[in-house]
Amino acid sequence: MPTPFAVPAIASYNTELYLGGPTSPASYVLLGRTGDIKFNGVSIDMVDVSNQTSTAHRMLGTLLKTGDMTFTLYWEPASTQDNALFNIILTAPPPLEAWELVWPDGQIWTFVGYLSKFAPDATIAKALTAACTITVDGTITVTAGAGPA
Repeated sequence: MPTPFAVPAIASYNTELYLGGPTSPASYVLLGRTGDIKFNGVSIDMVDVSNQTSTAHRMLGTLLKTGDMTFTLYWEPASTQDNALFNIILTAPPPLEAWELVWPDGQIWTFVGYLSKFAPDATIAKALTAACTITVDGTITVTAGAGPA
């Protein structure tokens, strides 16, 4: 009988979202406390490059599609950081922003994208939250560390 593979569970509790500034390199500022984080997945566009002499379909991987990141923001309306996030969604057209997601184990995901949804929920007897979506533009860089760059 094989030995069971122990996998530690790390909750998304205390995952923090940082917004990069206009400087290069970006200086990141804590923007909010997040949870229920989901990525729609990563995929690659495939092109059929077969021709009449091919004996089977020939495929070529082309562009990477990173997808959207959805998350719940635990919102404090009086917080300067949370108001900054709300102000981004009110900007038209929306700006392309630099983001960092710092996981509880210290891993950092750095990417750029558009804050494309901010839907506050003020249900009585519950925490103030906002359902948010960031549409990722390009790729995500994953690094180990203890906090934002």
